[in-house]
Amino acid sequence: MRNTWKALAMLSLLGVMADACKHGKCEGGGTSSHGSTRSHNVGENCMSCHHPDGEGHGCWQIGGTVYYSDHHTTLSNAKLLLFTLPQGQGTFVRSIDVDGLGNVYTSDKIPFDQTIFPAILIPSGDTAFMTEPIHDGACNRCHGVSTERITGP
Repeated sequence: MRNTWKALAMLSLLGVMADACKHGKCEGGGTSSHGSTRSHNVGENCMSCHHPDGEGHGCWQIGGTVYYSDHHTTLSNAKLLLFTLPQGQGTFVRSIDVDGLGNVYTSDKIPFDQTIFPAILIPSGDTAFMTEPIHDGACNRCHGVSTERITGP
């Protein structure tokens, strides 16, 4: 009987460990939403953990932090807009809410096989456009490191 309990305990532990390992799979994680404060690590490169073999829960297609023009205070409840041409031209691809901490992320598929130009729409209706296209969604890998932070207008 004692060995049976040990075997069951070991199987349970293995099941938990298997769930924790993604092994190259990118399964879900959700999308940021206005007012939510579930995100963390403001200003850090989200993709350093939220990738197929990363420690983060979920895999992001896009992850970053948005700031006010002072470059220090996070801008909450804005929107990230994606277009196929600069300055909000071309085809509208999608909109992603910036959460209550200033982070924006999604595990939903983003068509990086086409040209994508991001823009930040703040609650007042003003928009800031990125002039260069993006090829992946690791926003904070460059912004805040080798280029200025993402800011609203």
